[in-house]
Amino acid sequence: MKQTRWISVVLVALSVQAYSQTFEGNAPTVEHEASVWARAGVQLLFDSLPLSLTLDTQLRAGGKQAEFQTLQGRVHLNYHFSPQTSVSVGGIAFTPQRGIATNIALLQAIHSFASEGVQPALRIRWDYRWQTNYNLPAATTQASWRLRLQPILLVPIAQSLKLLLNNEFFFEEQSPWLIDENRFQVGLQWKVASNLSLLTAYQNRAFFGEKTRIEHTLFLVWLWGLRI
Repeated sequence: MKQTRWISVVLVALSVQAYSQTFEGNAPTVEHEASVWARAGVQLLFDSLPLSLTLDTQLRAGGKQAEFQTLQGRVHLNYHFSPQTSVSVGGIAFTPQRGIATNIALLQAIHSFASEGVQPALRIRWDYRWQTNYNLPAATTQASWRLRLQPILLVPIAQSLKLLLNNEFFFEEQSPWLIDENRFQVGLQWKVASNLSLLTAYQNRAFFGEKTRIEHTLFLVWLWGLRI
């Protein structure tokens, strides 16, 4: 399948670029951390409209000495052009992590190149992110734009089980055309029931800067689908 090969080439090429790029003054130091991300969400599907509403919350915990814990709340309004293509607008709010509170407004588009069998897909997301730093004597807020590109592969293993493989690349406004964060995931998506799925995955989250920091994450997502 041409789309599968194209998605695979994009995934590998951008991964090589992300891990090989250098920054001015970059030290060859790599730091490792471990964390757990657990998410539960519901998607409300409207039978009479090409719309859906996604609501979820996620707990992130970990670090070298389990020093951070943050709770995320998210809402997406999705418009479905077809079963394979949708666009979304939404927002995300985080409780402070290491003294920094983050909020995001987003616009994204998702397209799956196949509806059955091997399913290559592509997600493009445009974020406007503002962060408030409470570690300083007076709280300060900084805002920036961020582009996120995520090639995805879903490979059926059994009737209700699929292998998930994806890589997400973060292009920051402050460093044009350089990837300052990369998230690779490999896992299993299990359709527990007709309206309930569970994703269990390993996520390798790499931050590139003066030092490279890699976060190894157990990623768990429960998602319910409800028709109204």
